[in-house]
Amino acid sequence: MQPSVDEGRLLERSAKQLQQGLDDFVTVVREGAIVGCAGLKYYPEQNTGEIYALVVNSNYYNTGVSAELMTLLFEKASGLGLSSVFALSKYSGHFFVRNHFKVIEVQNLPKERQATYDHQRSPYIYQKHC
Repeated sequence: MQPSVDEGRLLERSAKQLQQGLDDFVTVVREGAIVGCAGLKYYPEQNTGEIYALVVNSNYYNTGVSAELMTLLFEKASGLGLSSVFALSKYSGHFFVRNHFKVIEVQNLPKERQATYDHQRSPYIYQKHC
């Protein structure tokens, strides 16, 4: 994750934040090492989930790892019975559009997430129904 954080492509999270959200994560492993991961935070009141911290080791770009992560995320969402998932991103729009996500507005986010939306950073918000 750190190289993507250093590049400004991924928000920095503390070890404590990651530890608290450990059950949110799905991973892809190659040759005994995690080469991709992503979290899915559940918002039960809105029956939706947020994809976050989606990252793939640069040595595994264009090898299907991100597609595998997306499959794992939607399996997790299905297991939770979610009606939709969303993601915020400044740099991965093509990835979400290619995966049939639609751009939505801040007011379509769960109220809890609207309160923490970074208007200065102003990431695009992508949503897909399950």
